[in-house]
Amino acid sequence: MPHTQLTIPQACAYLATDKKHLLRLVSRDAFSARKIGDGEFLFRKSALDAWVWASLASFDRKTICAIEAGICAHHGLDPARELITPLLNSSLCIPALAAKTRRSVIQELVTRADENHKVWAKEDLIHEIHDRSEECVTELLPPVAFPHPSHPVPYDIAETFLAVGIHHSGLAFGSPRGDMSHLFFLLCVKEETAQIHLLLRLFRMLHEPGVVHSLLDCQTPTALAETLATRETALLLE
Repeated sequence: MPHTQLTIPQACAYLATDKKHLLRLVSRDAFSARKIGDGEFLFRKSALDAWVWASLASFDRKTICAIEAGICAHHGLDPARELITPLLNSSLCIPALAAKTRRSVIQELVTRADENHKVWAKEDLIHEIHDRSEECVTELLPPVAFPHPSHPVPYDIAETFLAVGIHHSGLAFGSPRGDMSHLFFLLCVKEETAQIHLLLRLFRMLHEPGVVHSLLDCQTPTALAETLATRETALLLE
C-alpha cells in the first residue's frame, strides 16, 4: 500500500544501508520519520521511494544495484528477472516524436498508449503526469527524461505500460542543468509495488556507457524495443 510504514530495520534493508546512515539522512531532512519511542522511528515507504528517485543521479552503480535488490526483496521480487522486457511493445515506441512542448510530449506518448488500449482516462492521465513533471525533476540522466505519475494510477490505465519516444532536436523538460531531453520513457503502473523498481531498472539500463546513444540511433519502433531488451539481458548477465 502507498502508506506502508517501515521500522528502522525494515527501512535499512529497503535502502541497503545501516541504522547510523539512515538516521543521519533523517537528521538532514532527506525524508521524514515519525518517532514512536526512544530511538525508534517509522518511515513511510512512499517517502523513501521519493528520496531514492530524487537521489539516483548522485548514486554510484554499486549503490543503485544494492538499493534495487533491497526494494525487490521487500516486495518479494527476484532482482535477477527481466522487468522491462515484458513491457516492451514496438507499438508504444515512437522513433520521431512530433511534440514541441513538455505537455505535448506527454500527450503524444499517452495518446499512443491510448490507441493501443492501455489507457482508460486519457485526459486525467495527461494531467497527472504533467503536474508531476512540474513538481519534481524527471530528467536525471541527460539527455533522458522519465515522465511518470507520482503514484500508481489503477483507475486511469488498463494495465502497466512503458511508452518510449525519441525527439531528435530535443526539448526542455525541466533539467536542473538546462539540458535538452531527447529520449523519453513514460512509465505508468497499476500496482504500487511496480513503480520504483521499474524506474530503478530503467535507470540502471541507461546508466551504462553508450546505451543512450545506441537508442538514439534507432530508426524504427522495432529497433528501439529490441535494443532495450538486449540491454536488459546484458545487464542481468553481468
